[in-house]
Amino acid sequence: MSLTMKPEVINRSEKDFIYIEKQGDFKETAPASWREFFPLTNGHIEKSKIQGCVALSNIQKDNKGDELMIYQAGYEVVEKPMIIPKGTTYRKIPGGKFARFVLKGPYTEINHAFHTVMEVLEKEHFELRPDFCIENYLNDPTETPEDQLLTEILVPIQ
Repeated sequence: MSLTMKPEVINRSEKDFIYIEKQGDFKETAPASWREFFPLTNGHIEKSKIQGCVALSNIQKDNKGDELMIYQAGYEVVEKPMIIPKGTTYRKIPGGKFARFVLKGPYTEINHAFHTVMEVLEKEHFELRPDFCIENYLNDPTETPEDQLLTEILVPIQ
């Protein structure tokens, strides 16, 4: 796993988002979400309207069990579609300030990368915002060798 260890502070604009949501352990819900999402949207969203493939994750400390971890898998799109594909949801991803890291390597390393990112942010005294973390997939896993996959990890900060 190759992970940038110095956070870059960025400001991200609000984005339109089509997604599905699952609750539970991220190691299980992430792959299941993507397996379900792609067939629901295939042929229903024009490729020219898709800006990127992203996942949002959050731990709701007030919840218990499977409701504790929330995972949303989907597309950032140019604008809200006239028709939302059946089985998906639309919302806006709020903009704001984020600490940016880049992971190079397989998606199976994302969980480990998040643990490292949180340790770095704590050590550097960053104050986190209570919002979703974002995984922005920068290249296509169907065309890119697994060890060359790039994932932007964005953590909301004050």
